[in-house]
Amino acid sequence: MTVKEYAARFNLSVNGLCEVTGLSRQGLNDILVKGYPLKNKSRQQDVVLNLLSYAQQKKMEKKAEADNEYKERSELIYMFYNERTK
Repeated sequence: MTVKEYAARFNLSVNGLCEVTGLSRQGLNDILVKGYPLKNKSRQQDVVLNLLSYAQQKKMEKKAEADNEYKERSELIYMFYNERTK
């Protein structure tokens, strides 16, 4: 998988993925394409935690958006029960 494909799975550009992970393009390429491990395990843990945090944040944003859409649709449905007075 290329770095671009990996970033797209997170709905990010490669530059956005660099920002989230704190790694350079070359660093991402070395890990994702060439399969080189990060030598610094603490750094590896930070990268994983940053990606998990980003994924959870996006999940919560989508959930809030879906909840809002549901509320709006529910209000539209209840319009069938309201009589209009003129």
